[in-house]
Amino acid sequence: MSTSAPDYASLATRVEQLAAERPDTYRRRLLFVAGLGYAYIALVIAALFGFVALLLLLAMFTVADLGSSFVGGVVRHALLMSALPGLGIIYFVVRGLTARGSAPQGLVIARDQAPRLFETLETARTATGAPPIHRVVLSDEFNAAVWRQSRFGLPGWTRNHLVLGLPLLDALSPDEAVAVIAHEFGHLQGRQAKLSGQIFRVQATWISLLDGLERGDRTVRFLFRPFFSRYVPYFIAYASVAVRGHELDADRVAASLAGPRSLGDGLTRLELVGARLAREFWPSLYERSKGSPDAPETVFTELSAVTRVAPATGRRVVTLDDILAQEGDAFDTHPPLRVRLAALGQDPRVPPPIDVSASEVLLGECLPALRDRMNATWRAEASDWWQEQYADACERADALQQLEAEAAGRAFSVREQWVHACLVELVRGEGAALSAFQALVRSRPRDAKAHLNVARLLLEQGDVAGIDSLEVAVRLDPWLAVPALGIVYEYLDERTFPAEHTLCARWLERVCQSLEQHADNQIAPPDRQLYPHGLSDVDLAPLIELLDGCDAVGEAYLVRQDWPAFPELTCYLLVAGIVRSARRDQAAVDGAYVALNGAPELPAITSFLVVPDAKDAVLRRVRQCPGSTIYQRTERGQQRRAA
Repeated sequence: MSTSAPDYASLATRVEQLAAERPDTYRRRLLFVAGLGYAYIALVIAALFGFVALLLLLAMFTVADLGSSFVGGVVRHALLMSALPGLGIIYFVVRGLTARGSAPQGLVIARDQAPRLFETLETARTATGAPPIHRVVLSDEFNAAVWRQSRFGLPGWTRNHLVLGLPLLDALSPDEAVAVIAHEFGHLQGRQAKLSGQIFRVQATWISLLDGLERGDRTVRFLFRPFFSRYVPYFIAYASVAVRGHELDADRVAASLAGPRSLGDGLTRLELVGARLAREFWPSLYERSKGSPDAPETVFTELSAVTRVAPATGRRVVTLDDILAQEGDAFDTHPPLRVRLAALGQDPRVPPPIDVSASEVLLGECLPALRDRMNATWRAEASDWWQEQYADACERADALQQLEAEAAGRAFSVREQWVHACLVELVRGEGAALSAFQALVRSRPRDAKAHLNVARLLLEQGDVAGIDSLEVAVRLDPWLAVPALGIVYEYLDERTFPAEHTLCARWLERVCQSLEQHADNQIAPPDRQLYPHGLSDVDLAPLIELLDGCDAVGEAYLVRQDWPAFPELTCYLLVAGIVRSARRDQAAVDGAYVALNGAPELPAITSFLVVPDAKDAVLRRVRQCPGSTIYQRTERGQQRRAA
């Protein structure tokens, strides 16, 4: 029943096909899979009860046989104490199964505050046949949801909460908001409500139980984790199909009340505005923490204005075509937008601008006061984080200024160049960082990571010339193909540059596949030939300076070796030996490893090994290679030399 990521996707695909072709069979299997988890828990609890009962019986027989003697008392005490862990595990499981869950947080709206909102809710509830809503909450999230909270942690006796995000109401028209609310009521309607509620309850129970297992003792993990770590992904694969189907059912309920066009426009607007907030508004807001220690006072006022303004053009803008091209994921609880619009019989379109928002109509006169409270709450909760970000920004700006002052009149070292370029990006932005990384490339043309950063910054600015730098980086170091592929998917606009995107992505995917097929799990295998490194003293100087700063390193050797997967590349192996006084100090060994890992002073494609054992086989091999010694430190004089 174990499922890896590819297996999970294929399982979800098979389950979707089963649900479409044989819905009754799928429903029976879903109920069976859901019941399987409860059956396992019942089996474990029964075994634990039997174990506890056996111990109690043994304690009773001990009383009968040994009476009140000292030995009898010790045995009885040991048996009773052995029963306590079993009772504790039973309590842990029962508590997890009957947990009520917390109520959604936010500003609770009363009927007298927003009578128009409650009139709309009652109309939608009556039309859809949904049960009453006991609590209406205004949240700061760009979302709407119904929340069924069990009163006693068991099925039935639920308390229904409706959560409406103020940003969502700001973005929608009144008709679109009614459609979205009707969709949420659709989740509470009839048979679908019972089944979807059970699915969410079971899923939440298993996830909560897994979280509890991580914090539980070793015995609890031993009893439950092996089963549930395999079972939960399997259950989610079956449940997600039903949940996505219930979303389409709720869409049909909403369309029958508010009209398919209003719902379609509302869903489309939510996708477009949500993407815009995630990619533009919130990043730009958090960027302001670098310039002021005080968190903004009117975040949701600014957000409301942003939702009403047409988006600017640029690389970060997400269009309707982008959203329609998105593929659904096996973990998604909602179908893709194009599937939902097709089910509604609506052609995709960009919704028309709105004159009056749903928040203005439904919340009426209480809207300014609610927005002010939400602004104040957000500012209070974000103030500590905001001040930390401002302090970090000031620290980085001071570090950059100090570095530039110290290097005035001289050239940066290799490490200083890297630190300078990274600080420039954090303090002065992408444009200045591009110049800094390009200067680094000019001084170190074989620095693959510098080429990769140039490629990232060029593509982030929409300059397709970044592909050339990306290709240079990967040809210098094929291990960079994985982050390079991520850069292509994130920054190379497939609509603007379709041919370049396809060719570059396919080439990087082939490199990644080659890496997976020929990756070496062993450093310097015995059958691999080692050669002199062939680097000049000028090339070695930054590396020797780095080694000299690692107090635990007593000697270092550098050799060149072949890489069968990429025979045209020059690959190096650095072996660092630990000084005798630190060979048993694991912290010193770890410190040397951290200092060398990813260090810019290392030549491209360098594997390294930190060896505390002077008799290590790899260390003996590289010592025998002519000219491999590049660094030695004496215990007394702390001298170094390069050969």
